[in-house]
Amino acid sequence: MSTRGASRRAIEKMAQDTEIVDETELAEERGAERLRARLREMLDERRRVVRLGEQQIEVVEVAAVEDVLDPDVDEQGS
Repeated sequence: MSTRGASRRAIEKMAQDTEIVDETELAEERGAERLRARLREMLDERRRVVRLGEQQIEVVEVAAVEDVLDPDVDEQGS
C-alpha cells in the first residue's frame, strides 16, 4: 500500500465527513426554522390583550408552548 493511496483515502474520508457535517447543520437549521414558525403560530393563537385601567397589556399564555419546549411534561404527567 502506497503512502499516496492512503493519503488519498484520508482526504476522501475527510471530504465525506465534511459533507455529512454540512448536511447535518442544514437539517438542524431547517428544523429550527420549522420550530420557530410553529411556536410563532401557537403564540399568536394564545395572545390576548388585557386592559388594566387605561393601559393595554399584551399577554401570551405560556402553557400553550410548554409541551413543545419540554417534551418530558407528557411523560411526567402520565
